[in-house]
Amino acid sequence: MTKYNIHIEAQRLAQDMAAGLVERYGSKQAALDSLSDDAHEIVDGHQWVIYHHHAAHLIANNGTDDGEDWVCDIHGSPPYEGCTTIGDIHERLAYGMLYLALVDALYEAVDALPVYAVGTNVPGYMPDNTPEVFSDWEAARNALLLMAEDDSADAADTPQGDELEHLVVAILMLREGSEFGATVAGRHYFLSQAA
Repeated sequence: MTKYNIHIEAQRLAQDMAAGLVERYGSKQAALDSLSDDAHEIVDGHQWVIYHHHAAHLIANNGTDDGEDWVCDIHGSPPYEGCTTIGDIHERLAYGMLYLALVDALYEAVDALPVYAVGTNVPGYMPDNTPEVFSDWEAARNALLLMAEDDSADAADTPQGDELEHLVVAILMLREGSEFGATVAGRHYFLSQAA
């Protein structure tokens, strides 16, 4: 029965979450460092954990060793405090099983993501700001394009205005997945794949 396959569900959740985590935390490493909190938020409200009958099906269709070890590590040996019914025990066990599977799947999904950094700075100086981070190349390119368009609009009636308009065109012509760097009007604009 695949309906309650914990690994398929964990991978589905991880694929949905991974890109947003990297973008929210600004780097793969920061996302990896915060996975346990984000996994808790998702698992704590998951229907397979909060409904007794889903938890019972999950336990019946998957190995419970990891979940049992997790419950014992967190709550000590049975009987567990606050567990007054078999449904309560099922929920704790289902939580441990899904939480551990999701954390593993998130590590894999985040690690496999391409990450692109976008920003500007004055050459020879420390960066003005932290680069924006994206897991999607097109979103990264569009952010760089917006930066160049804003600077171009601000410099419209100056000699740098034409240079910045050429920069906008160059960014629009980028091939998907390519990196970019150009210094125009005293600022360096970049789109690069980050580690």
